[in-house]
This record gives sequence, structure tokens and C-alpha cells, in this order.
Amino acid sequence: MSELPDPQRLETLKVALRELAARFVDDVVALLLTPPEVPPPPPGPRIRRPSQRLAELEQAALHVVATLGPITTAALARAVGTTPSALAHPLRRLLRAGLVEKWGDRRGARYGAPRPEPPKPETPPRAARTPKKQAAALPKRAKKKTTTAKPKAPTRPRKTRRR
Repeated sequence: MSELPDPQRLETLKVALRELAARFVDDVVALLLTPPEVPPPPPGPRIRRPSQRLAELEQAALHVVATLGPITTAALARAVGTTPSALAHPLRRLLRAGLVEKWGDRRGARYGAPRPEPPKPETPPRAARTPKKQAAALPKRAKKKTTTAKPKAPTRPRKTRRR
């Protein structure tokens, strides 16, 4: 037969178990009541620059574009000493102001000094025409030539390839 434990020892184990359970419950409640320590979010991709910095970037970009001619955004950023995304807003402002011209799209885009528009030839003003002169100025209609067309040979339907 198996030996039964001493009643006094059983009572001691019960008390120890109750204390352990009470401590466990207190720890769980404390964890639930304290707010979790969340690390601050990493800095976002948007960096706010003061208007003075934007003006400096605009001036530097304008100088490089005027000096080097048509240039890509990446090469312009290397020449100015910044990133292509940092130049996006200053270049947009220069385009809107008409100080820079853009050729191409996306990665193939090049920025350069605007090309001067070619002078338009001046045409002398036309004299006012009277209705008779208007009719005389119209081109005369040519008569249609009648030709005898050869009848077309019947064509076979095209063979289509099945996939």
C-alpha cells in the first residue's frame, strides 16, 4: 500500500500554492494595467525643409542646369550634393516658374534651360475681299477622270494559325 502524506505537510503545501497563485494573479493584473512601452516610430520619409533651404536648392539646381545643359535628376542631385527626391520639389517650382524645361518622363527625364521660341514670321494683313473676289479666289474644281477598273480576282480566305 502507498503511504499517505502527513496532514500537516498537506496544509503547508496548500498555503504555499495559494500564495504562489495570488502572486501570479497580481503580476498578470499589473501587466494588463500598465501601458506597453512602445518605441517611438521611426522618422518618416517626409522631411520638412525651411523655405530658405528650398531657395538654396533651387539656385544651385538652376546654376548646374545652366552650366551643364540638359541633365538627369540623379546627375543633378550628385552635382548639387543631395538626393534626387530632395530635388523634386525645387525642380517642380522651377518648372512652374518657366526657368527650367523638362524633356522626357520618369527616369529618362532631363532638365535644361528653356529653349527660346523661334520668331514667328510676320505676315502682311490681308485686304478685305468682296464676295466676287472670294468666289474668284476659290480653286476651280477639276473634272473627275473616268477610268476603267479591272475586275478584282477572287481572294482566298487567309489561313489562321491555331494556338
